Amino acid sequence: TEWREREHEAERKAKCEEAKRQKAEEERLEAERRKRAEEEEEARRKKAAEEEAERQRQRQRASEERAQAKWNEAAQRLCGVVYDVNTAQRVPGTSVVVTATRRAPCTRCIASLMAGQCELGQGKTRACVPCHNKKKTCSWMWEEAAVGPLRKRAGTGSSQGEKKKRTRGKGKERATEMEEVDDKREAGGEDEEEPEMPLERPSGVSSWWTEWEWEQQLQAAERYAAAHEKAATAFERMAEAAEQTADEWGMYRAWAEWAEMRRREDARKARLAELERVGGGWKRPQSEAVEDQREEADEGADGDNEEEEEVGGEKEGVEEQEGGREQVMEE
Repeated sequence: TEWREREHEAERKAKCEEAKRQKAEEERLEAERRKRAEEEEEARRKKAAEEEAERQRQRQRASEERAQAKWNEAAQRLCGVVYDVNTAQRVPGTSVVVTATRRAPCTRCIASLMAGQCELGQGKTRACVPCHNKKKTCSWMWEEAAVGPLRKRAGTGSSQGEKKKRTRGKGKERATEMEEVDDKREAGGEDEEEPEMPLERPSGVSSWWTEWEWEQQLQAAERYAAAHEKAATAFERMAEAAEQTADEWGMYRAWAEWAEMRRREDARKARLAELERVGGGWKRPQSEAVEDQREEADEGADGDNEEEEEVGGEKEGVEEQEGGREQVMEE
């Protein structure tokens, strides 16, 4: 018995140790499983964050490309005069965009929407062509006065190169020679001329007006594009409505043909049913019988009238014969 108790005790201890080992193994496996799940979840979150960041970058890139394309399209539209497709006339408020290679238009030309024609005048004038033609004061003269005599603009006439020497009291020959020299310089285009700084606006007034004109031009181009898009949408809706009307009319015609066919079929079936009901033989329609009776009655009335006319004629003949006999007897 003692030996059996020792065996039972040993078996019990072995079972306890085995249970402990199994429990420890299960805990280890569970810890590994949780760790693996956490790693997978972390990797999934990281991948989702990277994908979201990539999508955000793509959306931002697409938005920038759309904005750049819109800006390029607006700039392309503003690079020339916009014309109305209906009237073939220039749209008010649109003109040539001032680039960096030409001088900014004066404030008067911007205010009168003539920036596309604001160019440097020929000869001694320092004003632009529209202001010179209208004999108005040009803002370019104020800017040159603000810059001072040290930096002269690269233009034409008296403003090009050195200043003309005015002769006093020596006749007109000296002045004519100086003008010929200036004309040669204008025609030859000497390299000693100081180029004009692009878009340089010392006074600041022209810059504000230029920005305002650009904004107005951009808004006009956007309104022009919106009007065209609206007109195209209206034409598309009109085409869709016409197509829908044509479809509805075709459906109505098909329905009318089907209804007429059904009516004829029902009438034929009704006639066949009537024939079967009367015995299968052909029966004259009642309407035709009534018409025949009316025709016979009309013919009978015509015959009676003819007989009365014949009897009347015979009576007249007999009366004439009797009258003749009486006359003969009297003679």
